[in-house]
Amino acid sequence: MKYPETGLPGYLQHDLDAFKEGLESGSSLMDCLWGELYGSINIALIDDRAISPEHADYLRKKYLFPSQYEMRREDLRVDPDIQVDDSGTEIEAQLETWFDAGRKFGVDLSAEDAWLNLSAMYDPFSDKLVMAYEVSTDTNSEVHNYTPTENEAALIKAMIAEKIQELYDQTPQEFCREVQQEDNIKMEEQT
Repeated sequence: MKYPETGLPGYLQHDLDAFKEGLESGSSLMDCLWGELYGSINIALIDDRAISPEHADYLRKKYLFPSQYEMRREDLRVDPDIQVDDSGTEIEAQLETWFDAGRKFGVDLSAEDAWLNLSAMYDPFSDKLVMAYEVSTDTNSEVHNYTPTENEAALIKAMIAEKIQELYDQTPQEFCREVQQEDNIKMEEQT
């Protein structure tokens, strides 16, 4: 379920907008903004009953405790340049992030030349998904593994399958088998 981040009670909307603006500007008052948002979520939930417990949990995880925030469909896009690894059994996909990836993964992306690439390796034959994110600057790069939650893993596998269906009209297994066959034909032609 998607929870709105606009149209909230005035005090909560104000504190949420101030918190987002503080994140974007790198405010030195983030601890104060965090406390204000935390309190406003609780007031809207407990005192005013203006939001549901699920809505409050969503806002807390997304903004106050981002490492607990589960990526959702609206947060991700599967890049159309989908590859199959040399074994022919794993699909390699890059994921565009439409959320604050720095906060989610606990990395500093404030430098002008810093960016984060999120990738997924999906074996549709064993239904296994492995993820990693790479933090890069113009002069440095570090790769970190990421263990998705059960919901995130199911979502990302489904999104990869949907993208393959959209682009190639195939299942992930069919896509891998076709790439394997093409590779075998190329090897036979070379011999």
